[in-house]
Amino acid sequence: MSAEKLTQAWLEVAEEILDASRKRMYARDYERFSMLKIPVPGKDLYFRRHVLEEMLQQGLVRLASERLILGNLETSDWITEALRNGDGKVWGFADKNFQRASGRKFDDEHLKQIGLEGESWVVDEYRRRLPDSLCDIVVHVSLRDDSAGFDLVAPSVLYVDQLHHIEVKTSVRPTSYFEFFISRNEFEVGAMDDSWVLLLVRKEQGCF
Repeated sequence: MSAEKLTQAWLEVAEEILDASRKRMYARDYERFSMLKIPVPGKDLYFRRHVLEEMLQQGLVRLASERLILGNLETSDWITEALRNGDGKVWGFADKNFQRASGRKFDDEHLKQIGLEGESWVVDEYRRRLPDSLCDIVVHVSLRDDSAGFDLVAPSVLYVDQLHHIEVKTSVRPTSYFEFFISRNEFEVGAMDDSWVLLLVRKEQGCF
């Protein structure tokens, strides 16, 4: 399974299965339920069995004493990857059906990678917008020093004689608000440094 193959029919059947799991329905009863459903194009008995099999393989649901029970969102590699890429459809599915999804946190390695991707994108954008003669001034500080209190040094796009110390925060959550964590060191550096700038970037559908 992958986010690219995620269809509305798959989501609807998956939500039925998750609802059955919350009710701890016997697997054989879900099979009977599926057989009684009036087949519609793209949502027949075979398709429902296929979705259930995929969800069991991914650990989104589990079997315990022949009953369906809720599994763990974090066990699904393709969901983790889709969330990391800011896939709105997958975020919606996760938030709606898994209690921990709204407060879900990636592990440290995922968070580090997401942050690095955002910083690298900002570096590339600065170098794309600045004259060639100024591109070398753009420095990705956090690659060699993560205690500076900012991630990048770059000249202002509007006033190239001014240097900015830029702290980049990256989100992959497609919402109307932007949540991020700022360390005590970043806060203290920002409070003391007039050149310090906070730059927020969001990744949606794999793009910044």
